[in-house]
Amino acid sequence: MRQQQLIEARRDRREELRAQVQRLEQQVHRYQFETSVHINSFEAKTGGTVLPSAQLDQRLPGSSESLIERLVQQNEQIMALLLPRR
Repeated sequence: MRQQQLIEARRDRREELRAQVQRLEQQVHRYQFETSVHINSFEAKTGGTVLPSAQLDQRLPGSSESLIERLVQQNEQIMALLLPRR
């Protein structure tokens, strides 16, 4: 019975982590979309000049690097749950 509870708890935690990963992936996609929209509107206003990435990251909330870092951490947590303990 205790074993079944542990299995269910791990399954629940895995589902929570997968949901978090999905939310982070959506944030990355939204960030990429906002970045492309921002570049396109900036190009339209300036006649084609594109901001360097560093300047672009300062204009948008968060950065792709921090989102990717969080995704990696979430994936590591999922892998730790999926791999059998020794």
